[in-house]
Amino acid sequence: MAHLDADYSQLAQARDHVMARLADNSISKRVKIAHFDTGYFPSHPAIWHNPHILRDLAKSFVPSEMTNKALDKYYGSGEVQGHGLGTLALLSGWKMDAEHTDGQFTDYFGAAPCAEVIPMRLADGVIILDAETFVEAVDYAIETGCEVITMSRGGKPSMRMARAVNKAYEAGIVIVTAAGNSIVGGSGFAKHGPRTVVWPARFPRVIAACGVCQNHFPYDFGGQEIFAKTRGTEIERMQGNWGPASAMQYAMAAYTPNVPWAMVRKERYFSLDGGGTSSATPQIAAAAALYIMEHRDALEAKGYYQPGQQWKKVEAVRRALFEKAYIDSNHPELKRYYGNGILKAMDALRVPVKDISDDMKTPEAESSWLGWSEAIGLFLKKRRGMLAQGPAIQRATALEMQHVLMTDPALAELYDRLPFETDEWPETLLDEVVAAVKHSAYCSQSLNKTL
Repeated sequence: MAHLDADYSQLAQARDHVMARLADNSISKRVKIAHFDTGYFPSHPAIWHNPHILRDLAKSFVPSEMTNKALDKYYGSGEVQGHGLGTLALLSGWKMDAEHTDGQFTDYFGAAPCAEVIPMRLADGVIILDAETFVEAVDYAIETGCEVITMSRGGKPSMRMARAVNKAYEAGIVIVTAAGNSIVGGSGFAKHGPRTVVWPARFPRVIAACGVCQNHFPYDFGGQEIFAKTRGTEIERMQGNWGPASAMQYAMAAYTPNVPWAMVRKERYFSLDGGGTSSATPQIAAAAALYIMEHRDALEAKGYYQPGQQWKKVEAVRRALFEKAYIDSNHPELKRYYGNGILKAMDALRVPVKDISDDMKTPEAESSWLGWSEAIGLFLKKRRGMLAQGPAIQRATALEMQHVLMTDPALAELYDRLPFETDEWPETLLDEVVAAVKHSAYCSQSLNKTL
């Protein structure tokens, strides 16, 4: 598995180190990881033999599926069918017989097969349209003692999503979610979806998983001349999201696309075209879990498992991963694509647990779009002659507008220019946004009337 090698993520070395310590009992406790996705297929050979997948705790949060133990549903087609299997195998896939891999590899499929994993089915797809299942799954992750959440899904923000992220952070759970993807043509212009980081990856208390290609160039195929060799001319393709700079403070990258991807159909158990930031996410989550297993004694000794102090464990883990993430000194401009850099799991594993003081606490998740809400409230008051609205109505209007901007492909370029992390919104920009939203086919009658 090339993406796990020393020249890439170093995950194989970190994994083997931790597993050796588990074998000689110098590490006595594993880490529980909550795997939020479309579910999984337990009969797949990369999953079937892994004793650390906690099948009895697996759970679906899809309405009407409460008795479903996170089993995915295969409809015969569709990109997202088997998505949970693909990400779970990258996270914790077991060794497979040579006959199941066409003789290409027999080592562990996943980056942290030694971690305990609870599969959780949140939806049939990977786009978050409603945060309800995410919120319920976070509560269950806390209840079952998970220390890492990996979620290769993303989409629209909500107050409930922000509160759930804050709750998990305070409970000492490291959250890693996908930065998102867009479809671009040869010109580099987005045709489907925003090109900036989506939610919840955009919240500061979450690690946003961005992408880096096999040649160590950004998982971005348009607009950067120095990376022209990675671009096609006419072909549409998926690429990873990145930016704005404020969102990249808590981001890092792992390798994708073209990583091994577990397949549902039994005539072939895997492919070599795993892609999207979905594939990067479980790699970073695995590194976080390995770090906790390696350094649990030190984390406990510093009091990071004590009530009210658990968030310090999250900070200690994140800072170790960020400190050793790699940026090519010949291309410092890559920081805007990779955030803190490319995952180097073994280097991070060697970082001692840091002293975390109270002033190192990351700002709450909701602060990342509060400025947008306030800007819209002021706009409605000043430009439409409306009475001052309460915070709840302001947020509802702002969020509905944001949903339109994220949903309408024609507005993707405008959306990527919006300064969600600041309170300073030029009136000319607000005029442009309001006009664009009002003329969008995705704008509801009630929103149109409000604007």
